[in-house]
Order: sequence, then C-alpha cells, then structure tokens
Amino acid sequence: MAVRITNKYGLDDVFVRAVMVDTHVTKGDISCTTLIDAPQIRILKMKHDVEEDVSDRIWMLFGTAVHHILERSELKAHKARILLEASEVFRETGDEKAMVWLSNKARELFPEAFDTKDEWETTLNVSINGMIISGTFDKFKFAEKTIQDYKVTSTYAYTYEESKKKWYAQQNIYRYMAAMNGYDVEKCEIVGIFKDWNQSSKMRNKDYPETPVMTIPIPIYDNDTMEKYLAKRVRLHQMALDGDVPECTPKEMWATSDTYAVTAPGRKKAIKLFTKESAAQGFMTNNQFKHKGMYIDFRPGERKRCDKYCPVRDVCPQYKKYKESLEQ
Repeated sequence: MAVRITNKYGLDDVFVRAVMVDTHVTKGDISCTTLIDAPQIRILKMKHDVEEDVSDRIWMLFGTAVHHILERSELKAHKARILLEASEVFRETGDEKAMVWLSNKARELFPEAFDTKDEWETTLNVSINGMIISGTFDKFKFAEKTIQDYKVTSTYAYTYEESKKKWYAQQNIYRYMAAMNGYDVEKCEIVGIFKDWNQSSKMRNKDYPETPVMTIPIPIYDNDTMEKYLAKRVRLHQMALDGDVPECTPKEMWATSDTYAVTAPGRKKAIKLFTKESAAQGFMTNNQFKHKGMYIDFRPGERKRCDKYCPVRDVCPQYKKYKESLEQ
C-alpha cells in the first residue's frame, strides 16, 4: 500500500520533495533489513496506507547525504565528479544513452579519478527456501577484504545491545551474500556517525562512543550459522504472508518490563528496583528498620518503538490491545 507524506510542522517544500526521493534498491522478494525486522510490520505496511511526516524522515535524508558525499570523495578529480553528477541527471530523465556516454567520457578524460580499490553501493541477492533476499552494502575494500557500512545513528543505538545485534545480523547477511556471489570477505565493519555525540556525555558514560565517528568491528558468523538464521527468518515471513502473522516480540517493540520501585518519602531515586511485587514486598519486610515509610511505586513498562517510532502503530491490532489494557 501507499505511504502518505504529511507536513505537520510546515517545513519548506524543498524538504518535502527531498524526503520523497527513494534511492533504495530491492532486487528480490525482500530486503535484508526487512527480513531482520518484525513480519507483522511488513504485513501491515502491505495491507494499509501508512502515514509518515516529513520531520520523521529528516535523519534518513541526512544519512543519504552523508553516503553521497563519502562516495563522491573517492573520485579525486573534481571535474570527473561534475561529469558523473551530470550523467545522473540523464539517468533520472530516462536518457540512458546520454548517461552512459557521459559516464564513459568521465572515465576517459580522468582515469586517475577511478583508480580505486574500493567498490561502492553494490546490490546482491541470495535465494533461501524460495525467497530472494536483496541487500546493498555501502563499500567493499578489496585490498582488506572488508565490507563497510556507514550508519548515521544515535549514541543510544551504540550503547543499546539489541540495536547492535541487528547491526551484526545485517552485516553478516551482507557477508554471506557476498561470499555466495564470489567475494572474498574476511571482515565486516560499521562506520558509525553519531548525530547526537557530545563531549560531556562521553565524560560521564564509560560505554559512550569515544569520538563522533567510530569504526566498529563486527563479529563474523560462519556460513552454517547464517544459513540456519536466514532459513528461520524466511520461514517467519512466509508464514506471515500465508496469514499466520506472529505478534512483535518485546525486543522488536523495544519494550521495557514493569518495575516495582521501593522508595521512601523525600527520596529522588528509588532505594531498589524489582521486576516482581513479591520481591519488593520481601525487601521492605527485611529492611523495615533501615528505611522509614517505605512504599512501592509501580512503574509500568514501555513499548518505545510502538509509542514513538513504529509507522504502522495506528493500524496494529497488537498495539491497540496493549493501549486498551492500559485504560482498564
């Protein structure tokens, strides 16, 4: 179904037009990132029109711009870059013949600009149990046998372990696809560009990124592990297409558990947090003379992705049921 772009904050039309340009390429049945994600989200997107605001796509636009700048920086001759950018205009207007001629002319006039050992923006695919998976890695460094992926992301994504697990899965799918297509890959890396990095947070948090830009090595999984993982994910998405749609897991919803905070009058922070009320009650019984006036403050868990970031929450039956439970 369609994605309807709204502009609730009245941003300039140039931003509206920019976020509507989709350069993502899927040459198959499902993209790598969609395969990793919740099947329910994919099915709801297929069945319903989805509304997204321009403001929600700004960081995606920023990421696209960073990719473009970094890719073009590999071409050392400024005039070659101008010709290549002009050839893109011909491609967008459908004049493939002119695009090819101009691209070839750039290579003929400025061969030194193309003397690179790296390959950029390569889309590959692999077939698993009848489903063709498509993925595009940002850069392959032949000399180092390394796949690199550039991510404009938040420092929270770096410190949140579940977010990094998705990075690991995505990069290992790229590695597996590359290996199946004849590439010799020994390493995978993510180049993280942290949009909210600041020095003061680094001073306070030992797990915080050291610099605004970091190269993050990715653990490599063997082919047997990846084949089992891919088969499992494919099976989930095929079942969803057949009508057996699994609900999103707590991890997919970025859910936090309910907590029972034992606190006392005048305290800004809880004395101790518990996931079970009985454990909180036991703590108060055992420490009744240590802290006077203790009581339990129930803090319901959150579903952060559902509440703030999921594009299909308005048509999601699981989220509707969750919201109704909070009102009871």
